[in-house]
Amino acid sequence: ASLFEKIQLNIHFLRCGICRLYTKQNNKMSDFFRMKATDCQKEKPCLSDIDKAALKQKLENSKA
Repeated sequence: ASLFEKIQLNIHFLRCGICRLYTKQNNKMSDFFRMKATDCQKEKPCLSDIDKAALKQKLENSKA
């Protein structure tokens, strides 16, 4: 967006309570998900061999 469009948008946010609330909530959610994404990068996403075997056994038992 151009500088003029950004200024217009900020003026709109000053006058429009609904958009202001939406922006505030959206910023909080973005911060939360950014923080959560950092936490998820630290975790190993793979199942251990023991967990894989247990899951396989449960799936086989559910087919019977």
